Amino acid sequence: MNNPYRTPESFAGVKQEKMPLVLIVIIVAINALIIGYAVFRLFFSVDGELFGLIEAASPVIFAVSYFCLLGVNFVGGRQVSRFLVRCPFIASQEELAEFKVLARSNMYLALIQIAMLTINGLSGLMVMLNGGVAEFVTVIGMSVAFVYYSRSIKIQEETVRSLNVSPDLEAEYKRVCERWINDPFPSF
Repeated sequence: MNNPYRTPESFAGVKQEKMPLVLIVIIVAINALIIGYAVFRLFFSVDGELFGLIEAASPVIFAVSYFCLLGVNFVGGRQVSRFLVRCPFIASQEELAEFKVLARSNMYLALIQIAMLTINGLSGLMVMLNGGVAEFVTVIGMSVAFVYYSRSIKIQEETVRSLNVSPDLEAEYKRVCERWINDPFPSF
């Protein structure tokens, strides 16, 4: 009996995960902003009204962006898990079309997540630099919890990108999987 949950032979030994260039640029930019802020705060004392307002609001901004991130992750993960229950094997054009909708939706959610991670990272840094030990531990703890939660959803995404597919749909399925992993915007 053919197991519909095993990885297709066509994916065996193929590393699917590649980091797109746009993501590398975004990560470098975020790190530059974070380091720049830390250096700026270390060497300059700014008492401007706007800067003070941003510092005062940073815990609220961090909390709101954190819960938005959890919501975005939850929505994406829920879509993937529902798809896996409905379609453990892609055997028809309708199931492939549903897979494309899932991939498209998750790609857009990933872009929203990148924006929210930027806001969350910067506000979290402000909270850690301007608060005490309790704030530092809280931000680190929430960040670690988010990483573990995100990893569980990533595992589901990897599962949905390694389903068994009928031979006549396999080329299109692989193309969509490749775009999902490597492109910031859907082009299928």
